[in-house]
Amino acid sequence: MVILLVIITAAVLIGVQVYRDAIRKPMAVSEKRNVTVTLPHQVVRRFVHPGHSWAETRGADIVTVGVDDFAQRFIGAVESLVLPQPGERIRQGQRLVTLSRGNKEVSAIAPVSGTIVEVNQSLAKDPVLINSFPYDQGWVAKIAPTNLAMELRNLLHGVTADRWNDALRMQLVSAFSPRIGTVLQDGGHIVNDISSLLSDEDWQRVASEFFTLYAVSHRTTVQPPLKKE
Repeated sequence: MVILLVIITAAVLIGVQVYRDAIRKPMAVSEKRNVTVTLPHQVVRRFVHPGHSWAETRGADIVTVGVDDFAQRFIGAVESLVLPQPGERIRQGQRLVTLSRGNKEVSAIAPVSGTIVEVNQSLAKDPVLINSFPYDQGWVAKIAPTNLAMELRNLLHGVTADRWNDALRMQLVSAFSPRIGTVLQDGGHIVNDISSLLSDEDWQRVASEFFTLYAVSHRTTVQPPLKKE
């Protein structure tokens, strides 16, 4: 019994001492835990433009922009692209980037206005990054925005963006006739490389329906008229 009382007393004394040390040195405990605090302005938010682009904000200074998943699936494996140039000023709604595969092209629209401060040079070497990582390594440019707060109101975000994507898929299904085939995988995801399912005539019709800026399937070279002898 005496031994048990000694053990209990020792445990109580140790607990009291630990509590006193914690009160006396709160900063030391915090430092040992290496607590990282994420400030509100560091929260990443992604917005979507109906012109098939996205904008990712990490504050008000720089906005990262890119092409959405629909555009890259529509054109298929990107073979080449036309990128903006650093220092270029761009306005919301203007052409941001053009994706090409063979003789077919589609363009995504700039989601915000501002000055291009950086371009993803990896895309010039490996355009397929847009197909593999459209929202990550396949980003297109970084923009110093000029009117971010106002222009974000023109973009889609959260549930609204999800509903827009759902409506876009349904619109795509209705645009395709049975002779072309299905454009949705199991689970409702859009198939890759929709352009390969389209004839030249169908390409012009469908591309013009889903993209404000697009190019026809054939780049024809206009020959000068023959001179009369």
